[in-house]
Amino acid sequence: MLKVLMTNDDGVWAPGIIAIARRLAAHASVVVVAPEKPNSARSHCITLHKPLRLNPMPPYELDPGRGSLEVHACSGTPVDCVVLGLDHVCSEQKPDLVISGINDGYNIAEDLIYSGTVGGAVEGTINGIPSLSISQGSFPTVDFDASAAVIDLLIAALLYGRTFSWNKRQRAQLLDQSEELTPALLDLAALPEDDESAYYPTPGQWYPVGLKNPPSLNLNLPQIPADQIAGMCWTVSGKRDYVDVVQKREDPFGRQYFWIAGERVLMEEEAGTDTWALSHRFISATPMHFDMSSHGDLQPFMEHYTNRG
Repeated sequence: MLKVLMTNDDGVWAPGIIAIARRLAAHASVVVVAPEKPNSARSHCITLHKPLRLNPMPPYELDPGRGSLEVHACSGTPVDCVVLGLDHVCSEQKPDLVISGINDGYNIAEDLIYSGTVGGAVEGTINGIPSLSISQGSFPTVDFDASAAVIDLLIAALLYGRTFSWNKRQRAQLLDQSEELTPALLDLAALPEDDESAYYPTPGQWYPVGLKNPPSLNLNLPQIPADQIAGMCWTVSGKRDYVDVVQKREDPFGRQYFWIAGERVLMEEEAGTDTWALSHRFISATPMHFDMSSHGDLQPFMEHYTNRG
């Protein structure tokens, strides 16, 4: 059976992680190790100079006998949660997949640098475990259960190259909304259906050969109801800007204080970017890695500083 380690940066009781954990626990073995309180914008922060605490939690009201779900609250960051999950909670049997999310709000473009959701997923990859960071465009009536069902379908497609009996409704919805197939669009219509299995099996070599590291995919669901999503697009990180980033205010005693906030604005409309995909009703799927070297700039620097005489 597929074993999944889950974390997030919104906290162990956030509706996004509860929805995806409950959904996957019906046909996979799920272990949640998530922060005890919100940890947004913690990036890849890890706790080195104070102790961490790990406390068992109720398994999100999962019906007895309906699945495998174990929940722990951690006093640290999302990266701490993955480290403890891999080296302590799941030390006897490592997970097949690390999932971070579902985050309430996009993690795209420059936000990838700051995101604790992305940090948790990348930590899984650093430890040799394929990972998904998952975010949902925030709006007042977001249905995380519906989003979790779509992600469940994508897990079937990505890890197994087919869909299962519990994916039927979401597969039909996405095919009904799908636009003209492009080279970057996941072709759900070509996937065979499998109604036999009661659980996700342990996946084989599901990702492309020749990768330097196990994949870390950053998935973002558009800011629309799940039944209006047009499909999943392979993308690169785009660009967007913020307005009114630093907000200056005054307390009752006349002293200044500041909030770093700002309104996020989607900017780039270049096809193939995550920002473009989301504005066209697609789920964006961006492969990530933790090599921060600027490979394209290496040769120009070498040429500029070598043999200048």
